[in-house]
Amino acid sequence: MGTDSVVLDCEYGASKPVGVKEGLVMKWFFNGSAGLVQQWIPPMRPQVIGLLKGKVELNFRISDEPLQAYRAIKILRPTTDLSGNYTCVVSTFMEEDRQTRPMLVYSKMPLKQAVTEITMDSWGLYTVETKAVVHDDDVTNPEEFVKSVHNDHSLRKPDYRDIN
Repeated sequence: MGTDSVVLDCEYGASKPVGVKEGLVMKWFFNGSAGLVQQWIPPMRPQVIGLLKGKVELNFRISDEPLQAYRAIKILRPTTDLSGNYTCVVSTFMEEDRQTRPMLVYSKMPLKQAVTEITMDSWGLYTVETKAVVHDDDVTNPEEFVKSVHNDHSLRKPDYRDIN
C-alpha cells in the first residue's frame, strides 16, 4: 500500500498587499533548471509540464489568498521515478527567491524465494520439486505460486533372485 498523495509547498511572503504584487511568477523544477514541471502566473491557473503531467491534482489550492493559492503541488500516487530534488522559484519584477528540497519515494521490494526439495525412495527413484514462492505486497492476501517440476528417473531395481 502506498501513499495516495504528497504535497510540496513553497511558502513565500508577499511584501506588497494582495493584488498589488506585480509580475509574480512561480515555477517548480525537478532535478535542475531544465526540468520545469509546473508554472503559475496569477491570476491564471497553474500549467503542469513534463514529468508531472497527469500526476497532479489540478484543482488543489493550499490557500484562499489569490497570490498564495497555487504555491503548492499535490502529486497523486507518487512513484519512485518522482524521487529527486524539487526547486520552487518565486519571482516578481523586483526580486527572485528559490528553495530546493529532496523528495524520496520508497517502494516495497517483492519477496521472492525458491526452494528445491530432492527426495529419493529406497528403490532409487527420485523426484526433484522446485517451488517458487512469491508474495505480492500489493494484494490484500499474498498469494503463493508454486511451480513443480517432477523428474522421475529410475535406476533399475536390482534383481537378487538370480544371484548365486
